[in-house]
Amino acid sequence: MAAVEKSTKDRLLSVLEDLEVLELLVQRDQELQDLMEVAQQQGKVQEEMQLLEKESNFKFIESDPRRPYPTDLEMRSGMLGHMANLPTNGVNGHLPGDALAAGRLPECVQQAKDSLRSLADSPEQG
Repeated sequence: MAAVEKSTKDRLLSVLEDLEVLELLVQRDQELQDLMEVAQQQGKVQEEMQLLEKESNFKFIESDPRRPYPTDLEMRSGMLGHMANLPTNGVNGHLPGDALAAGRLPECVQQAKDSLRSLADSPEQG
C-alpha cells in the first residue's frame, strides 16, 4: 500500500508541476498577446505617420533653395552692415559732441544762439 500511496503522491506532484507549467504558459501567452497588440498599434501609428507625411509633401510649397540665414559677408554687404558708414548729424561728419567740444555748432543751432543773444541784449519794452 505504501507503494500505491507513493505512486499516487508522485502522480499528484507531477500533475501539480504540470499545472504550474500550464499557468506559466498561459501567463506568457497573455503577455505575448499584449505585446502583439502593442506592435500592431505601433504599426498603425507608423502607417498613419507615413500617410500624413505623404499628404504634407503634396501640400509643401517649394521655398527658397538658399540657406535660411545669410553669411557674414552677405550681412556686411547689406543695409545693417553699412550702418557704421551713415552720415551723422554733426558738422563735417563729426559727431555732435565733437562739434560742441570744438566750439563749432551746426548752422541752425548757431542762428538760434545768435537770435537768443540779440533778444537778451535788447532793452526790454514796457
